[in-house]
Amino acid sequence: MTNQYKRELSQLEIELLDLPSGHLVKRGKSYNHRIIEKEVGITKQPDKIKKLARKKYVLARKSQLINNQKIVSAPALISTFGPAYQDLPPEYFHHPKIKEWQNKKFSKNSSYYNNLNYQSRNGTIMRSKSEFMIASLLDEHSIPFHYETLLFLGEHSVYPDFTIKNPYTGKFIIWEHFGILGDLDYVKKMEEKMALYYKHGYRAFDNFIFTFEFDLKNPARMKQIIEEIIL
Repeated sequence: MTNQYKRELSQLEIELLDLPSGHLVKRGKSYNHRIIEKEVGITKQPDKIKKLARKKYVLARKSQLINNQKIVSAPALISTFGPAYQDLPPEYFHHPKIKEWQNKKFSKNSSYYNNLNYQSRNGTIMRSKSEFMIASLLDEHSIPFHYETLLFLGEHSVYPDFTIKNPYTGKFIIWEHFGILGDLDYVKKMEEKMALYYKHGYRAFDNFIFTFEFDLKNPARMKQIIEEIIL
């Protein structure tokens, strides 16, 4: 087990301490909380349903890590759960602090503010159609993100196109999209930025995603990025 997974396992163990006993049961259209042989209706208690859904995910993820099973994306893992969990929104399985992070205000890039022309589904305004396409894909998969927010890399400050958190594990990921490869100055700055990320612990397609225009034209590639790297 890698150090990364060991840290995650430790975090899951801590999280389990605050989650309720028992599990979720669905009777027709109603949701019940079952503890041993007792069931209590909780259809009108979405917070309780969310906690039990999250518990189901945490236990399944913990089993994957302990038993060295193949790590699959969270949606793929959730698809193996029983009927009580299949109709629940993805957000019900999310890490409890994700919404807090999503609503947090960060310092944003104020340069070329007038060039912000595209608005994503969640109201984020961005510069390019390509970034809008990425944002739409993240929204489609309920992946929280911030656009061009300040990140310190040693003495350097940068504004990654997208700062992302895996909504299920809370893993921090940055995503840069490079779109002007025909410009030598642009390419040089791109290479310098990538070297800076690498120097400060960011690794390609682990906690650092970078894409080009041809990636956006390849649905299979974008699906792979979302499902295998982020989720």
